[in-house]
Amino acid sequence: IDWVSKEILSYPGVLGIHDLDIHTYGPGKTFITVHVEVDSLININISHDIIDNIENDFKKKHNINLVIHMDPIDTTNEDTLHLKEMTEKFLKEIDSELRFHDFRVVMGPTHTKLIFDVVMPLGFSLSPEQLKTEIIRRIQDYDQRLNPVITVDLNYY
Repeated sequence: IDWVSKEILSYPGVLGIHDLDIHTYGPGKTFITVHVEVDSLININISHDIIDNIENDFKKKHNINLVIHMDPIDTTNEDTLHLKEMTEKFLKEIDSELRFHDFRVVMGPTHTKLIFDVVMPLGFSLSPEQLKTEIIRRIQDYDQRLNPVITVDLNYY
């Protein structure tokens, strides 16, 4: 898994990866799916070209069928960056091993949605529902107008 992550992250324009799944069904029958984060301000055709190159290179170099879902990430909006940092702080207060991805913000006149996935480590002390409840409590204690929409991903490795 590490070599796959490192190789994908080595491409210019790739900001991060998550939701990496590898399925092997014998020699020459390996399939990988992954979400790759790209800058939302880069032209979609350029980002798509990067993704195509990664997929093609994996097929040529490793005989692996790689399918990439492209996630555009807002890297410049100050409000979004502040909310992302605040969310990261709350997660680290709960447990230093917690990670998150797919962070998006939808701002409205009466409330703001924070949409993200949290990666829960194996053997974590809370259930997924307990973890969601704790994160929501901390975020809403900070600001009641924030409406977290959280998906808990289980880390299988």
